[in-house]
Amino acid sequence: MKRAILLALPAIAVLLASAALVGAGATRGVDLAATVFLQSVASAGLDLIANANTPLGQATITPVIAAALALILWRRGPPWAWLAVGAFSVVVLVGYVLKLALVHPPPPPELVRTAFNPLGIRIETPGAFPSGQ
Repeated sequence: MKRAILLALPAIAVLLASAALVGAGATRGVDLAATVFLQSVASAGLDLIANANTPLGQATITPVIAAALALILWRRGPPWAWLAVGAFSVVVLVGYVLKLALVHPPPPPELVRTAFNPLGIRIETPGAFPSGQ
């Protein structure tokens, strides 16, 4: 457990540093430039791969999957293993709070290449950090 916490600390530090930069407005130009560059090399094949994770990556679905995996690990796995999977729900919650707290515009509609949303679920937030939409 202590090792897991030590491994998580650098990731938390990077998230906090990134959030501070976004909160200060220091990333807007770089973010847009990176998006424009990546769109210049986009292709139908890459779009298909990127969009394949849409249902699993939605904030309304991830906690349900995490809860199911946590239950399985709690019943069958080693002690405390369920906590690691349950942490995904915390990540979703932190991401949602950051989207509400930080002003970071999403990509302009002409640069969004989402092909489908089979579940039709979309949570609208004013900010796009940390996930971009």
